[in-house]
Amino acid sequence: MEMAMRATEDIAIGEDVTPPLAPLSLALYDSFLPSHCAACFCSLSPSPSPLADPSHSFLYCSSRCSYSASSPRLSSTEELLLRSPSTAASGDTSDLRAALRLLAQGLDASSWRIGGLLTNREKLMSRENSRDGEVVERIRSGARALAAARRRLGLGGGDVEGDAILEEAALCATITNAVEVQDVDGRGLGIAVYGTDFSWINHSCSANACYRFQFSGPEISALAPDESRLRIVPYGGRAQVDSVACIHAEVGNDYADYGPKIIVRSIKAVKKGEEVSVAYTDLLQPKAARQFELQSKYQFNCSCIRCDAEPLGYVDYALQDFRAAYGYVSEDSANCSIYRDEAARRLSESMDDVISEYLSDSDPKSCCEKLESLLTDRVLDEDFASKAGLKQKFLLQPLHHLSLNAYMTLASAYSIRSSQLVAPQIQAGALVSETLKLSRISGAYSLLLAGAVHHLFRSESSLMASAATFWVTAGESLLSISRNAAWSIFSEKPQTAARSSVPKPPSCRCSLMKEVKLMVVVSCKQ
Repeated sequence: MEMAMRATEDIAIGEDVTPPLAPLSLALYDSFLPSHCAACFCSLSPSPSPLADPSHSFLYCSSRCSYSASSPRLSSTEELLLRSPSTAASGDTSDLRAALRLLAQGLDASSWRIGGLLTNREKLMSRENSRDGEVVERIRSGARALAAARRRLGLGGGDVEGDAILEEAALCATITNAVEVQDVDGRGLGIAVYGTDFSWINHSCSANACYRFQFSGPEISALAPDESRLRIVPYGGRAQVDSVACIHAEVGNDYADYGPKIIVRSIKAVKKGEEVSVAYTDLLQPKAARQFELQSKYQFNCSCIRCDAEPLGYVDYALQDFRAAYGYVSEDSANCSIYRDEAARRLSESMDDVISEYLSDSDPKSCCEKLESLLTDRVLDEDFASKAGLKQKFLLQPLHHLSLNAYMTLASAYSIRSSQLVAPQIQAGALVSETLKLSRISGAYSLLLAGAVHHLFRSESSLMASAATFWVTAGESLLSISRNAAWSIFSEKPQTAARSSVPKPPSCRCSLMKEVKLMVVVSCKQ
């Protein structure tokens, strides 16, 4: 029987289900190693830390974090993985470094568990369950590199023939149990693997709980009796449940008492004995995208109430709604469907390319121009349309998941453009006006995103965490406008001059903007 976690008591909305849980294993993404503490994931000061050793890639915010993070041999092995040519090609070594730390928990070969967590090695290493063997090869090559690094420092590591079963199991356990650790701005900093109290909580696309992270250094004292407590217990096969006490006794004292702790919180009322669930994937994706991610990474198909709904519920329909804006539809419905699917695919690829280019090249102006063109022009390969016997263009709805991704990126890009214009001393009135305009556009996209997700949340309460996050971001963007140095200079000008220096906002070409504006106004009043 599949393991699950059930509530030990009635839990109201907005209550902690677990205390802060420390990770079994963790690893910063490679790109954040120069700027964040490798132990607690806290941001370092802009200047190099005095504790930093120039010969090492891992930095720490304090001596306590440096001492608590790992043994010298473990750190040296991580350095080998980070600098190894065989792992450099993968682009990021966080999963290997997290697997290395997870190996310290020890593998129960009889049940293929590490720290009570199933490794899922048999499923992931099966070519039948892996698309074109890509996952299998990724695990095998990573495990070989992990075994080689461990052997060089005398930590074990496969055998001379290249057998790395133990390392494969640790890497599989990391892939299927790790969660991305995000900061308050939603940036993914790295990954962490948590023990059974969290990892045994199953997934649902209509979850009744969510989780957040608590960033702090190593903590010596235990939680006070009146602080949050564990309010769930495992439910499943008798043998599995009976093993919980043994698991805690054997590995409980080895938990890393540092790093980002995870806290599960209810977003719906949960009755005593009811299963507690969280989302393993982005709930603002349509059903097909969620199912693909869950199958490829976790090897299961979700059959929650949201995924099994026939026909699709309003939220999933809205997230993939892609229809003709004008023109006629061919009598050949098959051709029309093929064209619509092809148009959606090409638009998705175009948006992914623009966002990826922005994240790698950091050119916010180009990103804004390209994304807004995709959102408003909606010109999608007319040659393909004519071949299909169609004369129509397709409209990307404002609640479509691609639109939501675009709003999020545009809010960030416009905010960056505004900050790049702010100089220590602003004298040019045109610069003041441009800075304000960019800040206001960033705030507008933040509000549009928050309003759209809030609208979806009213039909699917599991989106509460996403809606709350976007509303907070929108509020902060509005506050940043009032605190902007350019705004201060602008507000000190005579009122008549101020009015004349602010250009009238250009009219939006989005045909559904009136509907979205009305939706945001209604959401704000509630």
